[in-house]
Amino acid sequence: MSAAADAAARALDAVRALTIGGAAQALPHPRGTLLRSPDEPRAFVANQLLLDRSADLDARGLIAVLDEALDGFGHRRAVITDDAEGARLHAALLPHGWGGGAQVVMVLAPDAPPAAIGVADVPVAPEARVRAVGLRSDVASGLEPAVAEQLARVRARERAARGARGVVVAVDGQDAAHATLHRTGQVFQIEDVVTLPPYRGRGLARRVIASCVREARAQGAELVVIVADADDSPRELYARMGFAPVARLWVVQREVL
Repeated sequence: MSAAADAAARALDAVRALTIGGAAQALPHPRGTLLRSPDEPRAFVANQLLLDRSADLDARGLIAVLDEALDGFGHRRAVITDDAEGARLHAALLPHGWGGGAQVVMVLAPDAPPAAIGVADVPVAPEARVRAVGLRSDVASGLEPAVAEQLARVRARERAARGARGVVVAVDGQDAAHATLHRTGQVFQIEDVVTLPPYRGRGLARRVIASCVREARAQGAELVVIVADADDSPRELYARMGFAPVARLWVVQREVL
């Protein structure tokens, strides 16, 4: 296996481990791993199918699989880590009213210069503070408070499962941006990078990411991973900081009436 293929495989394994860590239950399924969290039914990421075997499925076949797996939930969702399969199934589901899309898994170049990464001056924050600012940012983004609370519980499980550390930066005494650093072996993943709307455009996202990178390297990181929506602007910031794409995964989802 080439170094690039090895990095992609390890990064995808870490992303999968983090996703599983947020769910209350991870159950074997004929098609992969089914995540269920009955107490957080509207947290889609904790109630979904990690789809590993799909070559024989068309759109209607996958819909039937998800209807059965997620019966009783108000949504259907699957994650596909095979890029070609994900692109095929996403395209097949679009005419049926499904959404989702590609996410890019990026890895920090080992020789990324400090000037590109930025100033790492944000300390590790207590769990309660990380949870509170994450909840505020979800509500500020338009989520209903009840849904934001469910997601807060999912993220707390993720942090507990992966030995995570959160960083929070304040502006004028108000918490304004945050990120979380998760660990799987010597692979570290930066997640939940958010700047609250009133504080955007001040370089705060770069500061919390840089501080996560510093912490990861201090712990002997072999890979530092971050995931971005393929068509969203944060990907450009990550690239300027020295992160390069190594893999893609796909999400397919829809709400059901």
